[in-house]
Amino acid sequence: IMNKLKDIVNDILYISKLTKTKNKKILIFSAILLSQFSAGIDLFLIATFASLIAFQDTNIEIINIVLAVINDNRILIIFLVILRYLVAYSQAIILKKIELSVTVSLRTYLFSKMLEQKNFSTADSYYYINTLSSHISFFYSNFAQFLNFFLQAVAYTAYLMISDIELVRFFTIGVIILGIPITKLISASRRYMHQQFKFGLDANNELVNVLENLSLIKMLRMEKKEKDTFQDLLTKIYDIVYKDYKVQFFNGQLPNFFTLIVFAIILNISGLMSKITLDILGVTIRLFQALSTVTSALNKVINAQVHIKEFMELEKVTVVKNPDYITVDNSDKIELKGIDFKYINSETYIFENLDLIIEKDSHNIIIGPNGSGKSTLLGLLGNVLRPEKGKLFTFSENFAYIGATPYIFRTTLRKNIMYGNPKKIDDSEIMKMLHEFKVFN
Repeated sequence: IMNKLKDIVNDILYISKLTKTKNKKILIFSAILLSQFSAGIDLFLIATFASLIAFQDTNIEIINIVLAVINDNRILIIFLVILRYLVAYSQAIILKKIELSVTVSLRTYLFSKMLEQKNFSTADSYYYINTLSSHISFFYSNFAQFLNFFLQAVAYTAYLMISDIELVRFFTIGVIILGIPITKLISASRRYMHQQFKFGLDANNELVNVLENLSLIKMLRMEKKEKDTFQDLLTKIYDIVYKDYKVQFFNGQLPNFFTLIVFAIILNISGLMSKITLDILGVTIRLFQALSTVTSALNKVINAQVHIKEFMELEKVTVVKNPDYITVDNSDKIELKGIDFKYINSETYIFENLDLIIEKDSHNIIIGPNGSGKSTLLGLLGNVLRPEKGKLFTFSENFAYIGATPYIFRTTLRKNIMYGNPKKIDDSEIMKMLHEFKVFN
C-alpha cells in the first residue's frame, strides 16, 4: 500500500510540474486543514448532545471542561452548527477549484502539444484534450478528498482510543479484516478503468471516422454497418462501466455495513455493551462514515491514476521528433527524401522511405483511393504534418493547402476572412472584395 501511495504522489508531482498549475499545494493543504477543523467541531457537537440529552460525560477531561462552558452558554451550539457547515462549504469549493484549475492547465498543455507535434489524428486530439484531461483533474480533487477523510478517521480513532482502548482493539481487528475485500475491489475497479480507457479511445476514433466520411457512408449505403460497429463499441464500454459501478458501490458501502454488524455483535456481548456511551456511538459512526469516504476516494484516485499513466506514456512518444524537417534553399523544386510517417497511437506507417520531387511551376496530379495518403502527403509537403524521419527541401514556406474539408471556423464572417491577418481592415473594404470576387454567387 505504501508503495502504491508513493507512486500516486510521484505522479501528482510529475503532472504538477508539467502543467504548471498554480497554488495546488496551498489549496490542498487548506482543504485538509478545514477538514480537520470540521472533524473537531463534529467531536464537540457529538459530545455536547451526549452530555445534554443523555447526561453522559466523556472520558476526556479537557472536553468535559469545554462541555461545561457550552452547557452554561447553549447559544454556542447554534454557532457551532453554522460554523460546521460554513467549513464544509469552504472545503467543497476549494476541492472544486483544484479540479477546475488542473483541467484548464492540462487542456491548455495538451492543446499546445497537438499543435506542436504535428502527427496527432483528429480523433486522438479530441480524446486527449477533452476526456483524458478531465479524468486527470478528477484525480486531484479525489486525492485531496482521500487525505481529508483519512486524517478525519485518524482524529476519530484518537478520540476513541483515549475514551476506551478495549473497544478500539475490537474495532481494529474488524478494520484489518475489512481491508482484505476492499483491496480486492479496488484492484478490480482499476482493471475495469483501464479497459474503459482503451474502448473509449476506439469509440472516439470510430465516431470521428464516421463524421469525416459521412457522405461516402451514405453513398455506399453503409449506415447500418457503421451504426452496428459503433453500438458494439459502446456496449463494451458500458458493460465495463456497469461492472465498475457495482465494484465501487460495494467498496463504498462495506465500512457502513461493517459498522452496523459490529454494533449488532456488541449488543450481544454484555461486557462491551456497557461501555457504549452516546458520544462513543456517535464518534464510531462518524469514523466509519469517514472510512467509507476514504475507500471510495482511494478507489477513484487509483482509477484516475490509470489516465495519468496513459498521459505519461503519451509524453514519452510526443517528444518532438525530426525538428529540422524543413530546409528552405534556392532550388527550383520541392523534394521529400526518406520520409517515414505514421500518426501517434497507430501501428501502421502511411509512408516508409518515401522520395518525391515536384518541379517548380509545374502542375501535378496525385490519384488514389480513399485512405491511401493523398491528404497526408499534402500535409507533409506543406509542413502541416511532421514525419518521424526524412527531410523536406523547398524554395519557399508559403504554401496554400486546400483540403477536402473547408477551413471554416464557427465564428463571424469577418473573423474567418481576417484569420491569420494582423492588419486592421474596415468592413466596407471586406464587402468590396467579397462582391468583386463574387463569393456569394
